[in-house]
Amino acid sequence: MFHKIGLFCRSRIGDPLLTLLRQGLAPDQLGRGFACGLTLGILPLPWGITPLCVLVAWRLGLNQAVVQVGNYLAWPLQLLFLVPFLRIGEYLFPFGPSFDFALFNFDTLLNQPAGMLGWLIFANLKALAGWTLVSWLFYLISLSVARLLFSRFQPGEGSSPNPL
Repeated sequence: MFHKIGLFCRSRIGDPLLTLLRQGLAPDQLGRGFACGLTLGILPLPWGITPLCVLVAWRLGLNQAVVQVGNYLAWPLQLLFLVPFLRIGEYLFPFGPSFDFALFNFDTLLNQPAGMLGWLIFANLKALAGWTLVSWLFYLISLSVARLLFSRFQPGEGSSPNPL
């Protein structure tokens, strides 16, 4: 089973990334695009991250495919970091409704939809504040790791253009 998962990951993630490496992009360019995609991918927004990545990649002159790969790979991290971003935002901005997740249930959604919507808007704004505080550090760490990984798979001078 793990062999099939490995083959799937290699065919869906590894091979496309190696194809991008073979197109002549430098590890630095790949690292910046991938780190930008990862950083934008953990943005705690329920919508609009893909168009935002397209716009940022176009504006900064990054490779669209690399930014989108980072964005899509960050989706599990977006879910993982949502509550920490909420807590950081709540610490930064203690006003407004408190984030008691016990109140977030189906009964409240049916009986008080406007109140639930207000709670979600406040939660999203506070999570965005938490992301803003942490995103630069996440970008720098992911940039360092991405540069290291991409330089490892970059074919050197005199080596075969196909590293696999």
